Amino acid sequence: MHDQVSGWPFSKLCRAFEEELLPSLSFIIELHSLLPIDSEDHSSQSTFDMQFCLGSDGLEPVVTCLHSFHHLITVKPPILSQPNQQTAICLINPYAHALQKLMQHLQNTCDHVYYDLRMISDLQALLQDKGHFLAVFIIIQLILKKCAANT
Repeated sequence: MHDQVSGWPFSKLCRAFEEELLPSLSFIIELHSLLPIDSEDHSSQSTFDMQFCLGSDGLEPVVTCLHSFHHLITVKPPILSQPNQQTAICLINPYAHALQKLMQHLQNTCDHVYYDLRMISDLQALLQDKGHFLAVFIIIQLILKKCAANT
């Protein structure tokens, strides 16, 4: 085990993570601090609603980033020594915990189309707008493929 990822020593990777990536994820910690403690507190919910806004990709880039970092820590055989795995976990845990709490809050307070991954929300929109055509289209395509295979 040599504690290098793509030629980067672990210490350099952690420094880059702390200096370049984590500052761009600081909004997760800030949003987490705005979550209402009491679900009945409408004033806190209003403050959160005014501050919370997602772009067209939602939280997908953040989830993807944290998932990649999780893979780096848990890959088998391990790339990192046990102490370096612990260091990496300590770096990312506050962001992962805040994201988990944000997702739980969103699941409890708003329609999932506002926080789903883009491909899922696109499918939901397609099913909602054109769903009555979808099953027929798929069946026709399957029949055509079967006919083509039999000839």
